[in-house]
Amino acid sequence: MTVQRVFRVVFCIGLLVVVIFSLEPRPPQVLLSQGDLVAHLAAYGALGLAAGLGWPGRLSLVLVAMPLCGFALELAQIPVPGRAFEWSDAMANTVGALLGVLAAWAARRVMPAA
Repeated sequence: MTVQRVFRVVFCIGLLVVVIFSLEPRPPQVLLSQGDLVAHLAAYGALGLAAGLGWPGRLSLVLVAMPLCGFALELAQIPVPGRAFEWSDAMANTVGALLGVLAAWAARRVMPAA
């Protein structure tokens, strides 16, 4: 299995986990002040990194798709009891995704081609 395929599998599993946690009626509790935003930033950063390394030839698409995915999942929370769309979460998703894709781009510049 190539490195790209490994990152594609990691991305798919990570996306599934994010979707489940995003649409669960009772969100997981984070004990830190601003921990919710940090969790969004970290989750979408990891997804952006995995997507960027999984599809390195399509970084432009990944750069657009990842923030849209985060925004769409925030919108999908509107009908879920106990959940709501929050602009701060949508922005944390976007920033995390963009930082992850940027990290993937930087990693590809310094890593040998796999």
